[in-house]
Amino acid sequence: MNPKKNSNRSILVHFEARNHHLTRIIKLILDRGIPCLPNDSLGFLTTKNGGLFLRITAEDRVINKVLETLQSLVEMADRASTGQETSLTIMDETATEYSLGEVETVLTENWKIGFVTPMAVREWDHRKNTILLTPHIRAFGSGIHPSTRLAAQGLEYLSEMGKIGSASVLDVGTGSGILSILSVFLGAKRVAAIDIDQEIIEAARANFILNGVIEKITVTTATLTKLHWQDADVIVANLAPSVTFAILDAMVKKLGSGGCLLLSGHGIETREEICNRLNGYGIAMEKGFHKNHWSAELFVFRR
Repeated sequence: MNPKKNSNRSILVHFEARNHHLTRIIKLILDRGIPCLPNDSLGFLTTKNGGLFLRITAEDRVINKVLETLQSLVEMADRASTGQETSLTIMDETATEYSLGEVETVLTENWKIGFVTPMAVREWDHRKNTILLTPHIRAFGSGIHPSTRLAAQGLEYLSEMGKIGSASVLDVGTGSGILSILSVFLGAKRVAAIDIDQEIIEAARANFILNGVIEKITVTTATLTKLHWQDADVIVANLAPSVTFAILDAMVKKLGSGGCLLLSGHGIETREEICNRLNGYGIAMEKGFHKNHWSAELFVFRR
């Protein structure tokens, strides 16, 4: 057995709501419980700026299920209390600075993410190679999930190969917009960030403004088939396998003849099927990335 495959990881979940509502949420979580986690493994803590956090330690393979259950319980509590809405932020436990409402975590070896609450944006110490995100659990791509980190690693690799600078990049299923922001910071000339959810698009737009890159990014809910964007130099898609396969043809049609397709969001066991399907388009895998059982691949047209 590979000891890393089932390694434990600690994360923190920040709750933002009125105090009396937070008390209800804590009670609901403890009463209902979370699958795979005994209640005595859940640690609630407060910080000097009044934030409420839940520390969760679990195996990598169950983290997503744990977070889905947690979000469902919070939504249940919100529905039961008229006018209550709870904001959740997910972050690594290595992030321990809360004095300004700011938290930092690692995206890749060269890039970090700074989670900044609206109240703390002006006080944030803008650090080199740091992407700022306004925390929003509904917008996937906080940088915590391995698939987002693998996609970011792929973009870095493209940058090292000289294929991001002055390129046009299409970010399919942008989520928080983190991969679009990274593309601009790596030198992309223009970026199209698309997602079918209007709420998510607005969250991404806020992050683009926060990072000062909004002028280089087209933000839209248009589907690939209706998007007026041809011959992209790079397409990056961090999506569930079923979605990737459903829109694979549309992505290939948007890709320029010398373009690169970076796919993430699936397990290593799906790599062979993705490679086989793209081979039919004359596109071959140039490089693969993996973390635990997660996988990402970079594809290019055969020369």
